[in-house]
Amino acid sequence: MRKLIFLLSLFIVFNSCSRQNKDGKELSRLIDSIGGEFAPDRRLAIWDIRVERDGNNLIVAGSTNLADGYEELKVKLPDKFRNIENKVKLLPSAILGDKTWGVTTLSAGNIRREPKHSSELVSQALLGTPVKVFDKQDGWYRVQTPDRYIGWIDPAGVALFSETGLKAWKLYKKVLYNNQSGYAYKNADAKSQVCSDLVLADLLAISDSTGDFYQTVFPDGREAFVKKSECIGIGGWAKPEGVDTKEVVWSAKQFLGIPYLWGGVSSKMADCSGLTKTSYYKHGVILQRDASQQALYGGLVDTKNGYRHLQAGDLLFFGRTATDSLPGQVTHVGIYIGDSEFIHSSGKVRINSFDPSREDFVKYYVDALVLARRVKGHIGEPGIEWVVENEFYEKILP
Repeated sequence: MRKLIFLLSLFIVFNSCSRQNKDGKELSRLIDSIGGEFAPDRRLAIWDIRVERDGNNLIVAGSTNLADGYEELKVKLPDKFRNIENKVKLLPSAILGDKTWGVTTLSAGNIRREPKHSSELVSQALLGTPVKVFDKQDGWYRVQTPDRYIGWIDPAGVALFSETGLKAWKLYKKVLYNNQSGYAYKNADAKSQVCSDLVLADLLAISDSTGDFYQTVFPDGREAFVKKSECIGIGGWAKPEGVDTKEVVWSAKQFLGIPYLWGGVSSKMADCSGLTKTSYYKHGVILQRDASQQALYGGLVDTKNGYRHLQAGDLLFFGRTATDSLPGQVTHVGIYIGDSEFIHSSGKVRINSFDPSREDFVKYYVDALVLARRVKGHIGEPGIEWVVENEFYEKILP
């Protein structure tokens, strides 16, 4: 009799575990399915949802910034599963209070994959960039930049704002820093103490003017002085005739010789898509962050029979062409500058040519060219925005 009871108990436990494992797998598939629908590119959205076990109970936990996906999960969980505890949090986190916006405070704030300095650098945000703030962990903030890229920034790199605070920040006149690099000073004197370094296209808030200097206010409250001759207004961001691609090329050339840095977007260090992104940003255009994302948008330019259709400012994408056994892959991007030449960041920012007779010719790039895209004439289409029409920048531009 005891043996029978033992075997029966063992069967019940085994059956319960088997059912729990089956439910756990089905639950994971449901989460992945909803995530695939609402967050197909995890670089642009938060869908950190997982299945946990607490004894004999299954728990769905994690967080997301996608309200539609969150509601879809809430509807489908009780419809398909019984006794499942839903602990998924919809971001922004309550820990932030009303400060769910931020403005970056460093010349180039580092954005990492995880909330720690040893984590991969996935991007940077130039000074003055508005960001959405979703969460806080170990002192770090999970943010989304105007191109919708997601990552973690340390507290020194961002100042938090409420909606009311942003309205006050919006009132300041804004200018762009126009040198490859430079400084903001404690006094209206280039020999005074340095308060911060600056890089090309940093967005400065101006509170006053003193002689040859602007007085600028940093998002974290610091005050400093910047040479007027090193700044330009942002009126050019609203050009009705569109972007001048020759000016974009000129801005890209300000990066020449700087080191390659994975995740970098600044004129001190940049990766390939960081170079293209900042070169266009300085002229009022927001591109996607990564080369593989930039390759999805803009007008296609025919390069099958040579380069005669290319124009200055076109984006050139390199990688692997799709075959029967392997999918295509974009791994690199540069900017066409004319006369068979293009500028790109590879080891350092450099110029190379498609012309075999040129000294800067590299055959690899001829073979690896996958496609070309035109930005001009396609600004305002999906994936390519005017800065002045971006919902983030609308919060801070006067």
